[in-house]
Amino acid sequence: MSEVRDLRGASPLVVIVAAATALVVLVCAIAAGAMLLGGESRAAGPGAAASGAPVTPAVTPVSRDEGAGRPAPDEATTGASGTALELAAAAVTGVFGSSTCEDVTADATAVAAAITGLGDPGTWISRGVLDGAMGRPVEKFAESCGSVHAAAVVAALGLPDDVTGPLAAYVANGGARSSVDATDARDKLAVGVPEDLLVGASATRSVGQFMLPSGNIACGLGGGGARCEIADADFGTDPAGACAGRWGGLISVGAGVGEPGCLEGWSALGSGTVLRYGESTRVDGFSCAVSTAGVACRNDATGHGFWLRSSEFRVF
Repeated sequence: MSEVRDLRGASPLVVIVAAATALVVLVCAIAAGAMLLGGESRAAGPGAAASGAPVTPAVTPVSRDEGAGRPAPDEATTGASGTALELAAAAVTGVFGSSTCEDVTADATAVAAAITGLGDPGTWISRGVLDGAMGRPVEKFAESCGSVHAAAVVAALGLPDDVTGPLAAYVANGGARSSVDATDARDKLAVGVPEDLLVGASATRSVGQFMLPSGNIACGLGGGGARCEIADADFGTDPAGACAGRWGGLISVGAGVGEPGCLEGWSALGSGTVLRYGESTRVDGFSCAVSTAGVACRNDATGHGFWLRSSEFRVF
C-alpha cells in the first residue's frame, strides 16, 4: 500500500506550501533589487545620466583677501584687445609709424603723450617694458626716418639717462639698416660734384657709348651699369696691391656705390661718338654728363655713381 501512495506523488497540501514559499522568496528578491537600484541612483545625484556617468560638481568661487593675488596694473585686462600695457605699446608704435620724418617737435610731442600709458620711465627696465614697448618701436622708427631724426626725437623726450642709453643703441641698430642714413652718407661723398653733372632724366641724349672732346675719357652705359676709362691720369697705387695696370683708370657703378678699378689696357669704350661739354646721355636708368670739370655717371634709382677727371675721381 505504501508503494501505491508514493506513485501517486506528493499530496496537494505539500504542493501549495512549496509554491507559497517560492512566491515569498521571489517577492523578497525583487524588493532587494529595487532597494539596491534606488541607493545607486541617490549616490549618483539627481543630475546623473542614465548610464551612471559621474557629474562634475559645481565649484563655488573663493574670494581672495583684499590685494592678495591680484594682477599688477600692467597685467589687468581692459578688454578683448589686450592688456593696458599692450594697448599703450601699440599706441607708441602707431605714433612712430605715422611720422612724416620731418618735424622733430611734432613727433616728440606725440610720442610723449603716448608713452604716459607705459608708466614711469624710471621703471621701464625693471618691469621689462623698455625692449618691446619702446626699444623696438624706436629701432623701427630709426630705420624708416633715419638715425639723426630718431635720435633728436628721443632726446626731446627728456627720459632718464638709464633709459636713453639703451634707446641710443636701438637708434643705431635701426640706422644701420636705414636707406635714409645710406643716402645721407652718399650725399656727403657726392659733395663737390658739379650739379650740372648729375642730370638724371633731364639728359639731352640717349647714347650708350661716348668719348669726351679731350679724347682722354671714354664711357659706356646700359646693361645694368655705367663705366668710364681714363687714358692719362695717375691716382696712385692700388691700396690692395693687386693692380698690375693703373689703379683708378677704370671707374664703374652698378647697383651699389661707385667703385674704382684697375685698368690694364685702354679699350676705347666710346670711340666714334663724342659728347660735347654740356651734353649728357641716359640709357637704362643710368645717366652721364660731361663738362670741362670731367664726367659724372650715376644710377638714377639709387643715386650712387662717380665723378672722374684727370686730377681726381670720387665715388658716391
